[in-house]
Amino acid sequence: MALPTAKPLDLVAVVTSRTSRVITAAADGSVQSLSHHNDEYVHMGDPIAQLDISELRSKELELEGQLVNAQGQAARAGAMYAQAARKARSEARLARLGASSPEAVHAAQSDASAAAGEGAGAGGSIQSVKMQIAEQKRLIEAANIKAPMDGTIAVVKVHVGEVARKGTIIARVFDPMDPIVKFVIPRAKRDLVKSGDVVQMRVGDHQVGATVTTITDDHDPAIDFLVATAELEKTSTRPVDIRVGVTGYVRIADKGAVR
Repeated sequence: MALPTAKPLDLVAVVTSRTSRVITAAADGSVQSLSHHNDEYVHMGDPIAQLDISELRSKELELEGQLVNAQGQAARAGAMYAQAARKARSEARLARLGASSPEAVHAAQSDASAAAGEGAGAGGSIQSVKMQIAEQKRLIEAANIKAPMDGTIAVVKVHVGEVARKGTIIARVFDPMDPIVKFVIPRAKRDLVKSGDVVQMRVGDHQVGATVTTITDDHDPAIDFLVATAELEKTSTRPVDIRVGVTGYVRIADKGAVR
Protein backbone atom coordinates (compact mmCIF):
# COMPACT_ATOMS: atom_id res chain seq x y z
CA MET A 1 0.00 0.00 0.00
CA ALA A 2 1.35 3.39 -0.97
CA LEU A 3 2.02 5.79 1.86
CA PRO A 4 -0.13 8.96 1.91
CA THR A 5 1.63 11.99 0.45
CA ALA A 6 1.95 15.34 2.17
CA LYS A 7 -0.70 17.85 1.16
CA PRO A 8 0.71 21.10 -0.27
CA LEU A 9 0.06 24.32 1.60
CA ASP A 10 -0.37 27.47 -0.46
CA LEU A 11 0.70 30.68 1.30
CA VAL A 12 -0.30 34.11 0.00
CA ALA A 13 2.77 35.94 -1.31
CA VAL A 14 3.63 39.24 -2.96
CA VAL A 15 6.64 40.32 -4.96
CA THR A 16 7.99 43.56 -3.50
CA SER A 17 11.37 45.26 -3.34
CA ARG A 18 13.97 45.73 -0.69
CA THR A 19 13.94 49.42 -1.60
CA SER A 20 10.62 51.22 -1.95
CA ARG A 21 8.88 54.48 -1.07
CA VAL A 22 5.22 55.19 -0.36
CA ILE A 23 3.67 58.27 -1.96
CA THR A 24 0.90 59.88 0.13
CA ALA A 25 -1.35 62.93 -0.15
CA ALA A 26 -0.14 65.84 2.00
CA ALA A 27 -3.66 67.36 2.13
CA ASP A 28 -7.23 66.62 1.03
CA GLY A 29 -7.89 67.09 -2.68
CA SER A 30 -9.57 65.43 -5.62
CA VAL A 31 -7.28 63.69 -8.10
CA GLN A 32 -7.21 65.82 -11.25
CA SER A 33 -4.70 63.78 -13.23
CA LEU A 34 -2.46 60.72 -13.09
CA SER A 35 0.70 60.98 -15.13
CA HIS A 36 1.92 57.41 -14.62
CA HIS A 37 0.35 54.02 -14.01
CA ASN A 38 1.32 50.59 -12.72
CA ASP A 39 4.53 49.06 -14.10
CA GLU A 40 5.78 52.32 -15.60
CA TYR A 41 9.35 53.37 -14.81
CA VAL A 42 9.82 56.86 -13.38
CA HIS A 43 12.74 59.04 -12.38
CA MET A 44 12.98 61.01 -9.17
CA GLY A 45 11.00 64.24 -9.56
CA ASP A 46 8.74 62.98 -12.37
CA PRO A 47 5.09 64.05 -11.88
CA ILE A 48 2.86 61.23 -10.63
CA ALA A 49 -0.45 62.92 -9.84
CA GLN A 50 -2.00 66.37 -9.49
CA LEU A 51 -4.51 67.06 -6.71
CA ASP A 52 -7.03 69.90 -6.83
CA ILE A 53 -5.67 72.99 -5.04
CA SER A 54 -8.71 75.30 -5.20
CA GLU A 55 -9.45 74.97 -1.48
CA LEU A 56 -5.78 75.44 -0.62
CA ARG A 57 -5.65 78.59 -2.77
CA SER A 58 -8.79 79.96 -1.07
CA LYS A 59 -7.27 79.35 2.35
CA GLU A 60 -4.04 81.03 1.26
CA LEU A 61 -5.96 84.14 0.12
CA GLU A 62 -7.87 84.19 3.41
CA LEU A 63 -4.63 84.04 5.35
CA GLU A 64 -3.08 86.81 3.25
CA GLY A 65 -6.07 88.98 4.20
CA GLN A 66 -5.48 88.15 7.86
CA LEU A 67 -1.83 89.12 7.44
CA VAL A 68 -2.74 92.54 6.04
CA ASN A 69 -5.17 93.07 8.94
CA ALA A 70 -2.54 92.05 11.52
CA GLN A 71 0.04 94.34 9.93
CA GLY A 72 -2.46 97.21 10.10
CA GLN A 73 -3.10 96.50 13.78
CA ALA A 74 0.64 96.46 14.45
CA ALA A 75 1.06 99.84 12.70
CA ARG A 76 -1.79 101.40 14.70
CA ALA A 77 -0.44 99.96 17.92
CA GLY A 78 3.00 101.36 17.10
CA ALA A 79 1.59 104.84 16.51
CA MET A 80 -0.46 104.67 19.72
CA TYR A 81 2.60 103.56 21.67
CA ALA A 82 4.75 106.40 20.30
CA GLN A 83 2.09 108.94 21.22
CA ALA A 84 1.49 107.42 24.68
CA ALA A 85 5.23 107.22 25.36
CA ARG A 86 5.67 110.92 24.48
CA LYS A 87 2.81 111.82 26.77
CA ALA A 88 4.26 109.70 29.59
CA ARG A 89 7.63 111.46 29.27
CA SER A 90 5.93 114.86 29.20
CA GLU A 91 3.83 114.10 32.27
CA ALA A 92 6.94 112.89 34.10
CA ARG A 93 8.77 116.16 33.37
CA LEU A 94 5.76 118.20 34.47
CA ALA A 95 5.47 116.13 37.65
CA ARG A 96 9.11 116.89 38.49
CA LEU A 97 8.27 120.59 38.14
CA GLY A 98 5.16 120.17 40.25
CA ALA A 99 2.86 120.93 37.34
CA SER A 100 1.36 117.41 37.04
CA SER A 101 0.11 114.81 39.44
CA PRO A 102 1.57 111.31 40.01
CA GLU A 103 -1.80 109.92 38.91
CA ALA A 104 -1.46 111.58 35.50
CA VAL A 105 2.02 110.10 35.12
CA HIS A 106 0.80 106.61 36.03
CA ALA A 107 -2.15 106.92 33.64
CA ALA A 108 0.12 107.93 30.76
CA GLN A 109 2.54 105.11 31.53
CA SER A 110 -0.37 102.63 31.64
CA ASP A 111 -1.56 103.83 28.21
CA ALA A 112 1.94 103.32 26.83
CA SER A 113 2.16 99.82 28.31
CA ALA A 114 -1.26 98.91 26.87
CA ALA A 115 -0.22 100.12 23.41
CA ALA A 116 3.04 98.14 23.65
CA GLY A 117 1.09 95.01 24.61
CA GLU A 118 -1.26 95.46 21.66
CA GLY A 119 1.72 95.87 19.37
CA ALA A 120 3.33 92.69 20.71
CA GLY A 121 0.08 90.79 20.20
CA ALA A 122 -0.20 92.03 16.62
CA GLY A 123 3.43 91.06 16.03
CA GLY A 124 2.72 87.55 17.28
CA SER A 125 -0.31 87.33 14.98
CA ILE A 126 1.82 88.41 12.02
CA GLN A 127 4.35 85.65 12.68
CA SER A 128 1.63 83.04 13.16
CA VAL A 129 -0.16 83.98 9.93
CA LYS A 130 3.13 84.02 7.99
CA MET A 131 3.84 80.47 9.18
CA GLN A 132 0.35 79.36 8.11
CA ILE A 133 0.81 80.96 4.69
CA ALA A 134 4.14 79.17 4.29
CA GLU A 135 2.42 75.87 5.15
CA GLN A 136 -0.33 76.53 2.58
CA LYS A 137 2.30 77.20 -0.07
CA ARG A 138 4.03 73.95 0.88
CA LEU A 139 0.76 72.01 0.55
CA ILE A 140 0.01 73.63 -2.81
CA GLU A 141 3.44 72.57 -4.04
CA ALA A 142 2.99 69.09 -2.55
CA ALA A 143 -0.33 68.69 -4.41
CA ASN A 144 1.80 68.26 -7.51
CA ILE A 145 2.88 64.78 -6.42
CA LYS A 146 6.27 63.67 -7.73
CA ALA A 147 8.27 60.47 -7.66
CA PRO A 148 10.51 60.35 -4.56
CA MET A 149 13.04 58.04 -6.24
CA ASP A 150 13.87 56.25 -9.48
CA GLY A 151 11.86 53.06 -9.84
CA THR A 152 8.73 51.31 -11.00
CA ILE A 153 5.27 52.58 -10.11
CA ALA A 154 3.07 49.92 -8.54
CA VAL A 155 -0.05 49.65 -6.41
CA VAL A 156 -1.68 52.88 -7.68
CA LYS A 157 -4.51 53.35 -5.19
CA VAL A 158 -6.47 56.30 -6.62
CA HIS A 159 -8.43 57.23 -9.72
CA VAL A 160 -9.02 60.56 -11.48
CA GLY A 161 -11.96 62.34 -9.81
CA GLU A 162 -11.55 60.50 -6.51
CA VAL A 163 -11.01 62.59 -3.37
CA ALA A 164 -7.70 61.70 -1.74
CA ARG A 165 -7.72 62.48 1.97
CA LYS A 166 -4.61 63.62 3.80
CA GLY A 167 -2.35 60.60 4.30
CA THR A 168 -4.05 58.55 1.58
CA ILE A 169 -1.60 56.28 -0.25
CA ILE A 170 -1.41 57.40 -3.87
CA ALA A 171 1.04 54.75 -5.06
CA ARG A 172 4.35 53.05 -4.30
CA VAL A 173 7.66 53.29 -6.11
CA PHE A 174 9.87 50.19 -6.06
CA ASP A 175 13.42 49.54 -7.14
CA PRO A 176 12.80 46.79 -9.75
CA MET A 177 16.43 45.68 -9.58
CA ASP A 178 16.14 44.43 -6.00
CA PRO A 179 12.98 42.24 -5.86
CA ILE A 180 12.08 40.08 -2.87
CA VAL A 181 9.10 37.92 -1.92
CA LYS A 182 7.08 38.27 1.26
CA PHE A 183 4.58 35.62 2.32
CA VAL A 184 2.57 34.81 5.42
CA ILE A 185 2.89 31.63 7.49
CA PRO A 186 0.14 30.52 9.89
CA ARG A 187 1.61 30.45 13.39
CA ALA A 188 0.56 26.80 13.74
CA LYS A 189 2.69 25.96 10.65
CA ARG A 190 5.78 27.84 11.81
CA ASP A 191 7.96 24.70 11.82
CA LEU A 192 7.36 24.06 8.11
CA VAL A 193 9.55 26.95 6.95
CA LYS A 194 12.99 28.05 8.13
CA SER A 195 15.69 30.43 6.97
CA GLY A 196 17.66 28.99 4.07
CA ASP A 197 14.72 27.00 2.64
CA VAL A 198 14.16 27.33 -1.10
CA VAL A 199 10.50 27.86 -1.98
CA GLN A 200 8.70 28.40 -5.26
CA MET A 201 6.96 31.71 -5.91
CA ARG A 202 4.04 31.00 -8.25
CA VAL A 203 2.10 33.53 -10.33
CA GLY A 204 -0.38 32.08 -12.77
CA ASP A 205 1.35 29.31 -14.71
CA HIS A 206 4.84 30.55 -13.89
CA GLN A 207 7.11 30.03 -10.93
CA VAL A 208 10.57 31.01 -9.78
CA GLY A 209 12.71 29.88 -6.87
CA ALA A 210 13.28 32.06 -3.80
CA THR A 211 15.46 31.52 -0.72
CA VAL A 212 13.96 32.34 2.68
CA THR A 213 16.14 34.90 4.48
CA THR A 214 14.08 36.00 7.49
CA ILE A 215 10.93 35.04 9.36
CA THR A 216 9.43 37.85 11.43
CA ASP A 217 7.42 37.13 14.58
CA ASP A 218 5.91 40.14 16.36
CA HIS A 219 4.96 37.91 19.30
CA ASP A 220 1.49 39.44 19.26
CA PRO A 221 -1.08 36.75 20.19
CA ALA A 222 -3.72 38.71 18.28
CA ILE A 223 -1.79 38.13 15.03
CA ASP A 224 -2.07 34.50 14.00
CA PHE A 225 0.64 34.54 11.33
CA LEU A 226 4.29 35.32 10.70
CA VAL A 227 5.85 37.10 7.73
CA ALA A 228 8.67 35.45 5.78
CA THR A 229 11.00 37.25 3.39
CA ALA A 230 12.74 35.44 0.54
CA GLU A 231 15.18 36.51 -2.15
CA LEU A 232 14.24 35.67 -5.73
CA GLU A 233 16.86 33.64 -7.52
CA LYS A 234 19.12 35.61 -9.82
CA THR A 235 18.17 34.68 -13.36
CA SER A 236 17.85 36.40 -16.71
CA THR A 237 14.92 34.17 -17.68
CA ARG A 238 12.49 35.19 -14.93
CA PRO A 239 8.91 35.26 -16.29
CA VAL A 240 7.75 38.80 -17.01
CA ASP A 241 4.60 38.38 -14.89
CA ILE A 242 6.71 37.70 -11.79
CA ARG A 243 7.53 41.34 -11.08
CA VAL A 244 7.27 43.88 -8.29
CA GLY A 245 3.70 44.46 -7.19
CA VAL A 246 2.13 41.17 -8.26
CA THR A 247 0.48 38.73 -5.86
CA GLY A 248 0.73 34.96 -6.04
CA TYR A 249 1.46 32.17 -3.62
CA VAL A 250 4.27 30.10 -2.22
CA ARG A 251 3.62 26.35 -2.08
CA ILE A 252 5.22 24.20 0.60
CA ALA A 253 4.60 20.63 1.75
CA ASP A 254 2.40 20.43 4.83
CA LYS A 255 3.85 17.45 6.68
CA GLY A 256 1.02 17.58 9.17
CA ALA A 257 -1.65 16.94 6.55
CA VAL A 258 -1.97 14.04 4.12
CA ARG A 259 -4.20 13.31 1.22
